Amino acid sequence: MDITTIAHKIEEKIGLLEYGRSELQGKAKAMAEAMGEYDRKIAIRILALKESGSYPATLIEKIAKGDCSNELVAMELAKAEYKLSSQKLQCVQAEMNGLQSINRHLESTG
Repeated sequence: MDITTIAHKIEEKIGLLEYGRSELQGKAKAMAEAMGEYDRKIAIRILALKESGSYPATLIEKIAKGDCSNELVAMELAKAEYKLSSQKLQCVQAEMNGLQSINRHLESTG
């Protein structure tokens, strides 16, 4: 590889990092919203179960969590997507670091 090719690839990685950063912000927002929705649904369900008086107090939280399992899945999915996006950015950064090292080597020998 020559210096021009390496420089072009570094520019591509910079573009990927910029895109990934904005994507990560969106994933962070989605994760926070999913977490808030889960907490809200749990609280509402716990209050409803307490008001009904049909269940022992020790079981109310477990029942509420079971009733809100869809929200829990959505929250866990949002967390996983955020983590995956973060790891993708780290991979691109590592690739760019490697290219920069190759570029420095080519510049010093060439």
